[in-house]
Amino acid sequence: CDENGRVGVYRLDGIGCCTGSAQKLKEIWSNQQLVKVSHNSKFDLSKTEKYMDKDLKHHPIHDTMLMSHLLQNNHPSHALKQLCYELEGYSRNDEYAIKQYTKGGKGYDTVPRKVMDEYQKHDAIRGMMLYQFFWPKIKESKPLLETYNIEIELEKIIIHVENRGVMLHKEGCKKLISKLTSDCETALKEYQQIIGSPVTPF
Repeated sequence: CDENGRVGVYRLDGIGCCTGSAQKLKEIWSNQQLVKVSHNSKFDLSKTEKYMDKDLKHHPIHDTMLMSHLLQNNHPSHALKQLCYELEGYSRNDEYAIKQYTKGGKGYDTVPRKVMDEYQKHDAIRGMMLYQFFWPKIKESKPLLETYNIEIELEKIIIHVENRGVMLHKEGCKKLISKLTSDCETALKEYQQIIGSPVTPF
C-alpha cells in the first residue's frame, strides 16, 4: 500500500495466480531509495532477507509497532489490528474470516485466495494508516526521533546477531566477570558499613 492508498496483493506461497510475485518483491527491494513501512519490521525484514537470500540492512525502513511503543509505551496492545480499531474504528472482519480456516494450527495456505487477498489488503492499509498517524508525531520531537532512529538501526543489528550469532572473547569475558564480582563484593562491604548491619546478597 502506498501513501495514496493504492494496494497491490501478492502471495509468495504458490497459491492462486502468483506469477510475478517474487519479481515484485525483488523490484521493491532493488530500490534503496524507496522507504519500506511495516508493523514489526524486525520480523518482516528477517523473513524477507531469508527469502531473498540477501542483506537488506542498507534499505530505509519504518516500523509502526516501534512508533506505537515510543509514543504510547503503557498502551495495553501494540497489535496492528487492535491499534487501527481503536484509532480509526477500522473493521476487524477480515481477521474473523481468516480464523475459520486457520483453526487447529493450520497455515495460511489453507485460506481461499479471495479471503486471503482481502486479509492482506486490509493489513497493508492498516500499516500505512498507522505510519501516517504516528510518523508526524515522531518527527516533530527531536528526542523521540533520535531514539526512534537508534531503535531502527538496532533492529537491523539484532537480525544479524540472531542469524549469525555473536563472537565472544573468552579470556576477556572471564576477566570482566572477575572484575564485576570484585566490584560487587566491594560495593556490598561499603553498603554494610554505611547501614551498620550485614546484608545478604541474592
